[in-house]
Amino acid sequence: SLVGSEMCIRDSRENDYMKKIKYITAFCMMICIIVQLNTNVSANENNICYVAHRGYTKYAPENSIPAFEAAGKEGFQAVECDIHETAKNKKGKRRFVIMHDQTLNRMCGLSGKNIYQKKLTYQKIRSKYHIKTGNNIESYTKKQLRIPSLEEYLSICKRYHMKPVIEIKQKMKKDTIKRLYHCLLYTSPSPRDYAAS
Repeated sequence: SLVGSEMCIRDSRENDYMKKIKYITAFCMMICIIVQLNTNVSANENNICYVAHRGYTKYAPENSIPAFEAAGKEGFQAVECDIHETAKNKKGKRRFVIMHDQTLNRMCGLSGKNIYQKKLTYQKIRSKYHIKTGNNIESYTKKQLRIPSLEEYLSICKRYHMKPVIEIKQKMKKDTIKRLYHCLLYTSPSPRDYAAS
């Protein structure tokens, strides 16, 4: 009917409008993060904050300890990473690991079925898997290419005076947010010195 089609058109326009609002909001949030980083960084004469995306991937595999250390040595003011939460261990404890994808397959050179971090304990990830893909992979030992924990990443940021920029790659429940907050509070260079998205 005519009334029904008019309602469909109106609903479609409202959905488009809401999408635009979401994009604008996300853009504004990113600007705020960049402004905050630029304001607090005692960087170069132009007051530009250089962020190493997933570490300095020109010299090492993405989201790896060598990539984060290379960013620090190169003088980046901030370094970005991606986090996922692991499965619970026997004590019911979860940890955060650094990885862009939901699965370990691409970075750990795994074929076949998908291996999800959220289904593995931290201990299993650390003992069984390591990074096998990325720039200068042959220059690093298996130990250097283990999947980093959030604590290791924050420790590197602290050592090289870099600001952590953390991208959360999964939907988080209230208890997960609480765990992340405590991790940042106790291991971050400064509780106010990071940006998360």
